[in-house]
Amino acid sequence: EPGNIRFEAFSEGGGAVVMLEEYRDDAAFEAHLAQPYTKEFNAALAEVATGGASTVTDLASFASAQVSAPGIRAVDHAGLTVPDIEAATRFLCDAFGAVTLYDVLPEEGPNMEGEGPQEELGLSPGTRITHMR
Repeated sequence: EPGNIRFEAFSEGGGAVVMLEEYRDDAAFEAHLAQPYTKEFNAALAEVATGGASTVTDLASFASAQVSAPGIRAVDHAGLTVPDIEAATRFLCDAFGAVTLYDVLPEEGPNMEGEGPQEELGLSPGTRITHMR
């Protein structure tokens, strides 16, 4: 689609789908929303989406003019085990300009545990992940 820079879709536990779309500018995004197939897709969400619709989060505000240290371009993701996720979040924000986009495993959600996560993440037996950001 003209003006679309990228489109990525990810499935999450519980059937949620997250779509990341990047457009050249607001006009390109508005043109996308005006397409018949986009209108049809959004109308169909009324029957299948929690709350009856999708939500749009503009991520441009996260792309601040803050410059990282020389030679550092980006970090895709990092896994750290910490005793206090809020303190760790504050540290990463203050020290590196990190931005919290979402919680992968919300604190009030079910824990991630068992042989699957142990094998996939190299965890010790009995380890439980209670919150992931």
